[in-house]
Amino acid sequence: MTYVPLRFSAEAFGATVGFDAATGAITITDGERVGLIPAG
Repeated sequence: MTYVPLRFSAEAFGATVGFDAATGAITITDGERVGLIPAG
């Protein structure tokens, strides 16, 4: 299995990655689409 850093992968496709330190959640935004990865 190969692991690729999330930020690198998302930004390579033009998305932006954010991190909410208070909740530990990660958001990936690509134009109008937003993905949320909750802390877990």
